[in-house]
Parts: sequence; structure tokens; C-alpha cells
Amino acid sequence: MDDIENLDSELEKELFDYYDQLDSDNEKERRLPEYLIEELRSNFDSNHEKNFHARGGSKEIFRVRDPHTSRDVALAKLKEGASVERMERFLNEARITAALEHPSIMPIYDIGLDENERPFFTMKFLHDQSLHKIISELKENNNSYTEKFDQAMLLAFFVKVCEAISYAHSRGIIHLDLKPENVMIGEYGEVYVCDWGLAKALNESDNITSEFKSFDIDLINDFTLNGVIKGTPGYMAPEQVATNIGSRDRQTDIYALGAILYTILTYNSPYCEFSKVDILKATLRGKLPSPQKYNAKVADSLNAVVLKAMAVKKNERYETVQEIIEDINAYQTGFATSAENASFLKALFLLIKRHKTATTLLSLLFIFVISMTVTLKQRSDKLQQALDLYNQEKNVREELLVKATPALLSKWYSEMPLLDFEWLHRQLDEIIKFNPVNGNAKLIKSHLYFSQLDFDKALAFAKQLPKPAINENTLTVKKLVECARKGIEKDGYITAETVVKCFQIDHFGKYNNHVSRLFAASAFSQLKSDSEKSDLVKQVLIFCGYKGKKLPNDCITTSTEGIVTLDLSGTAIKALWGIDFFPIHRWI
Repeated sequence: MDDIENLDSELEKELFDYYDQLDSDNEKERRLPEYLIEELRSNFDSNHEKNFHARGGSKEIFRVRDPHTSRDVALAKLKEGASVERMERFLNEARITAALEHPSIMPIYDIGLDENERPFFTMKFLHDQSLHKIISELKENNNSYTEKFDQAMLLAFFVKVCEAISYAHSRGIIHLDLKPENVMIGEYGEVYVCDWGLAKALNESDNITSEFKSFDIDLINDFTLNGVIKGTPGYMAPEQVATNIGSRDRQTDIYALGAILYTILTYNSPYCEFSKVDILKATLRGKLPSPQKYNAKVADSLNAVVLKAMAVKKNERYETVQEIIEDINAYQTGFATSAENASFLKALFLLIKRHKTATTLLSLLFIFVISMTVTLKQRSDKLQQALDLYNQEKNVREELLVKATPALLSKWYSEMPLLDFEWLHRQLDEIIKFNPVNGNAKLIKSHLYFSQLDFDKALAFAKQLPKPAINENTLTVKKLVECARKGIEKDGYITAETVVKCFQIDHFGKYNNHVSRLFAASAFSQLKSDSEKSDLVKQVLIFCGYKGKKLPNDCITTSTEGIVTLDLSGTAIKALWGIDFFPIHRWI
């Protein structure tokens, strides 16, 4: 630690040079190697009319109309007088970014040289809406931003950044300059990680994909990391500040991701209270102010995620970016994060919070468990208490569900046509799971499948009915399926005649009017001609008590757009019970 406490004057000079002369104009401009010039000849005309858009670091960004694709693209060029080292680093950024194909990594369209043999590349054009700008406007309490961006949305952006970096790490590439300024937000919430100028290819042969095997990794890493401190203080890991601490690797990016999360939570950059040189000294010493110092509302879970990601020692940070994603997801879904080493009581509190609709009895059980666990001294007793709580919760839920089942089934059966079929199937499946011998639930599923013309599943559930219902209801379903299938075998589909025959089987239409009307509506949907549809409407209306009330032969018509119309004008029919579930779009 003595080396850290006493940064020599040479390092301090480098730090000041970093800020004051990062893009020194005194660098000697040199020509790129001939082989690289030939390789980078491009068909894209970099002299095409362009509009200046932004300037940063050593680059200038222009908005250019690509004549080949008729779209606006962003053209990045080095400033005048750039050295060959900056050219090489610039090309490295373009080639690495182009090879990393991920939805949240800025896509590169073309790389080439202009008429002065200066490199350029084109990429997707985005308006100047960086994560840094969004956070700055939120800090200023700009209403147009506070109404649009809340913490949940910023965390969603952060997760997308993490996913992009996790992907890059899987390809053996580390970014080394992650910060809010290098994260662009699209108009529809797209997230793009930009500026891969300091990126480093890890020397791991098993993890370097074919896109990077063609790169000279030693050359890339030499001209991007040549001993001079590169990065952004506050977002730089200790190993980026002092090379004697360790090599730059995936944990270096993990530190920077923690710093980005710090800024999202506090609207301040890490170490914002320190001077420029002292930022790096504080980084080496691990003197990071807690996010909760700047924002007391920061959740303990997220506070712990930041501190773990930004630990001075690499072995104390997250091992992979995926672990950060999992902790953010855990926080958002109401679970404890791995970073906070949550106590049993906190885990129990989060469990109660996730089940806000629990019954009064269950709430009392939770309180009892909490009061009991406080007095327990050994961890094994606490774990046993948690297991007991889980079993009690499960048993109470099953008991309440079993008691409520008859009323639920009666309500669902009577309101079946008004319910969402997928939802109803899920509810019935849950009842059957807890009470496999519940014949009423299986009968409703059998009838529901029959009304949907899914005869195999209707028979399957009918055969599971317990005795004595299996003798009567199973036989009825078998008769219904047999009748429907005979009609299909004879006519190719279910006709009005087949529907009426099914209605008459064991008085199915009379005693199961909701299911039978749904069945008729399904049969109506598969008819092809207007005459058949009219015939089915007549037969169903007659069956439902409309005898003697004649309907015109052309009462059903179908437009070229597929709109089915029922014309009852001139008839004595006022109510439409019986065909009220038919897929008829317009009534006259």
C-alpha cells in the first residue's frame, strides 16, 4: 500500500497529461503501412456531402447520406494531424466493433480510407442521446426526462449494457472504457455500447472466435494499451491506474459496469467529490463513497451490487457479467441479491413482500415464524424454520384451493363462453394438480375441448372421470365425439345436421347449453358457404325454441373481406339466444 499512498510525480504528470493533452496536436503524423492501406480501400465515398454532428476525444462524427442504401449514417473520422498510433487504434475500434454482432453493440457498416489515406468508418446514426445526457437531465430535474425515465427503465438500460459486454467477453474482447458517455439510447429504447477504441483482445485461444483470429492480438494490445493510462478516472479499475496491481481482464469491465450502476443510482459519477488526481489515488485505496451517501433511497441490494462490482481486489468482484445481470433481475423480482449476503430475516421479509395477497392466516404464520426465528441462535434452526414455513404456506394454499373448488367450477362452467379458454385451461389444470380425483374439473376440460373440436383431448379427459360419473358422462362424451367424427367422415366437416344430432345425444344441448352453443359456434366457423351457415343458424335457433319463425334463405352473407352478416329484418325474432356466440361480425 506504500506505493499506492505515495504516487510519484511521474504518475501525477501522466494524470494531468491525460486530461490536459489527451489529444495532443504535437504527435507526429505518419503514413499507415501499404498493406493496411490496400486492405482498407473502400467503395464508400467519404467525400459525399456530410454535416458535422459531434466531436469527442480524437474523433469527429458527421451525418452522411449513403447513396448506395439511401439512408443517413454516421461517419467517424480522426481529427487532423492524427498519429499512426491513433489511426491504428481507430481502426482497431472499427474492426472489433464490426466483428461483435449484438443488438446492443453499435453496428459498423463500412471501414475505409479517405483521399488523404486517413481511416474512417460508418455506423448507425443516432441522435445525441447518451446515457450520460439522460442522467444529467434527471439530475437537473428536467420534467421531460423525469416523466419518461424512471429507475426501472435506467436499470433496464443497464441490463442491456451488461448483456452486450457479457457477449463481448464470450468472444474474448474487453472494452476498457465503459462509462455513461459511451452508452447511446435510441428513440425506442434501444441501447448501444459505443467507442471500443481501448478494447483489448484477451490472449485466450479457446475463446477467440474466427473473426478475431485474423487480428494481430499483440499488435492490437500494444497500440491500445502502451503503458500510458487510458480510460476515464472514476470508471477505471485499479489495475488500469497502476499496472503493478494486476492485468486488465474481464473483471476490469465489471468494475466499470459497477461504476455505471453507481451513476444511475446517484446521478453522480464515482469519486465525484475528489480532485482529478485524487480520483485515481482513491481508486487504488478503495475509498469509494457508498452510493447511499448521495442517495439515501438506494436499496441495500443495489448498493451491495455496486460495492461488490467495484471492489479493489479483482477476486472480490463478480466473476462474470452474467452474475451482475442475475443480481439485478433478483432485485427487480423481489429476491435478495448474492452481493448483499442477505440474512434469513431479510430473505423472509422479501418472501412476505412477494406474496402481498396472502390470507390472514398465512400472514399470522409468517409473523409467528419471524418471532420464533429471532430467538434461534443456530443457522440450522433458522433453515428448518424456513422449510416449515414453506410447507405450511403450500398446505394452506392447497387447502383453500380445494375448499373453493366447487364454487369456482360452478362459476367457470356458467360463464365459460365469456372466459379466455387458455386461462380457463390453466386454472383447471392447477385444480387437477392439487386434487387429481376432482371429476368436475376433468369433465369441464372434456366439454371445453369438445366445444373447441379437439376430440382426442376431450376423450382423454372423459376417460379419467372417476366412478360412477365415468359410466354416464364418459359415455356421453364418447357418443358426442363418435357422432361428430361420423359427420366429418361423411361430409368432410361438421354440418348443421351433425350439430343437431350432437345436441340430441343424452339431451346434451338442453343440459349443457353453454358448451353446446360454443360447439355450434366452432362448427359455424369451419363452414365454407353462406347457405350452410344460414342452415346452421336456422337449426340452432329452432332447437333453442324459435320454431315457426321463418328465416329467409339468404339471411347469412359473407363479404369479400370475410365479414359475416346476419340479416333478421322482417322476422319476429328479437332475442338472439342460441347463436349469441357465433362469430358473426354484424347484425341487421
